[in-house]
Amino acid sequence: TTSLDPDLLTPDSFFELWGDDETSKPLQGLYRMFASLPRLPRLLGRGVFVETLQRGVIAGRIVLRFVRPDGSQYTYWRESPSVEDLKEKDLEIVPIEHAELHNLSPELLCPDRSPGLWQSDNTSITVGAIREFFGGDDIPKLASDEILFGAIRAAVEAGFLMADYQDRVYFKEAIPDVFLSDNLELFQPLADISGSELSQNGLPEAWEEGTSSVSKVMNVLAASKGLSIPWELIVAAVNEGLSNNLFEITKGSPMQPWTLDDADKIGLQISQPPVTIDLTDFTEVMKQPSDESGQPTLGWIKERIESKKGVSIPDDVFHNAVQKASDHKIITLVDPLTDDFYQIRVKQPSWIGHIESSLTETEIQDLSGTIGDLLEIAPELDFKFRIAITAEGDPPSAEVLEQINETLRKVTDQLKFD
Repeated sequence: TTSLDPDLLTPDSFFELWGDDETSKPLQGLYRMFASLPRLPRLLGRGVFVETLQRGVIAGRIVLRFVRPDGSQYTYWRESPSVEDLKEKDLEIVPIEHAELHNLSPELLCPDRSPGLWQSDNTSITVGAIREFFGGDDIPKLASDEILFGAIRAAVEAGFLMADYQDRVYFKEAIPDVFLSDNLELFQPLADISGSELSQNGLPEAWEEGTSSVSKVMNVLAASKGLSIPWELIVAAVNEGLSNNLFEITKGSPMQPWTLDDADKIGLQISQPPVTIDLTDFTEVMKQPSDESGQPTLGWIKERIESKKGVSIPDDVFHNAVQKASDHKIITLVDPLTDDFYQIRVKQPSWIGHIESSLTETEIQDLSGTIGDLLEIAPELDFKFRIAITAEGDPPSAEVLEQINETLRKVTDQLKFD
């Protein structure tokens, strides 16, 4: 035969394979008996026998056992032994009713791996229910409770299951040994939580005036799902929300990595768009009368721009804007740069005009023809031109790029594409 039913390897199907008292049999001896007993089907090669063993083990109908030289044992049940494993000369087949599992893969505790372990309408299972399952007539026994506890710990740490104990959910983390009682409840893992689920739009009950905290969003989300949320999922969702600028962490919050104890201390607030300062902001503010005697200070200018925009301007943003305004002669610093930056006085040049626009190639040529007219109209003004050139499209070859730069060098060495 080219195929064999795994049930044919059990004592119930072929008593003469096993005898009266045998509770296990070496695979080598069992295979030879197929060639010696007339009542047994003839196998078309050892591969048929090996494939039958693998199917029987995966289906949970037989157990394979390997006894090491030191007396320790390794068992296979509902997980496929490799072809190399099946070549072990000391490997034995054990009927379910006599089998004891000396190891248990954590994946076998998942709902779709061990039929009968999870009821179809159950979303959770207790350690006691799992222990009872492995005490059934058609299921191999466990050699010790520690085998079960080890599999549960590994399943939770690997993220196959969640464990809920006294309003604390363990997921992808170690379970304290003291919690492994029959009442410990295990759940199928929750789906990943998106950052948008924690945002003000996704969870408005957890937000007030644009602020919240990680503990608030976690508690409100748990109430909506009817189950405590694992800390691992909360942290992942917060980080996704931060990367998508859905919210930001408030000042004074702990730095990552966070623990569950940090949840109350991690503040959230709606993200504000980046603050930008245009040159026109300086121009408009400088037209306003200063309350200070003499020239206005940079601190006074910053306050007026903040009042106009209705936001607080970070120091680095304002410093960069001051430098740009100074370069463009929108303002002139009266005092030298010191540590007391905001006390530096500024003045407005007698008159400065600033315009910007994107020009086409033809318009640039037309502009060059107007320069003489501008100088003739207002010879007292110092006209300065700042040129920015962009080129978009597929990256040019090195040869073409060199030709472009060579052409630009005819105007100035300052214009060059890298």
